[in-house]
Amino acid sequence: MAVERFGVQALTSDHMDIALQFGSTRLAAERFLHGEWSNPQGVPCLTDALGSFICVRRAEFDVGTHTIFIGEIVEATDGSGTPLVLHEGQLLASAHNRSGGDQK
Repeated sequence: MAVERFGVQALTSDHMDIALQFGSTRLAAERFLHGEWSNPQGVPCLTDALGSFICVRRAEFDVGTHTIFIGEIVEATDGSGTPLVLHEGQLLASAHNRSGGDQK
């Protein structure tokens, strides 16, 4: 695969619709229609995410119908909000609220 950089987003409870979009069979371009996205280093990142990580691909492994990427974090941004968690197949708002806003 030609992907050299990729992003990982830590979502807040406000991102339930975005999480459901990315977990659906929608086309990749349609997944970015909702939410406010920036494009640092050519990688889409949610501007109001609980955390965003830009990674450089170091390895990848094909597992069944999926590809697992291993990356080195080259930029990280943190935000604030209530984390969105997946628990026993359900998306739920965590009881923990995080305040932040620093870029590393």
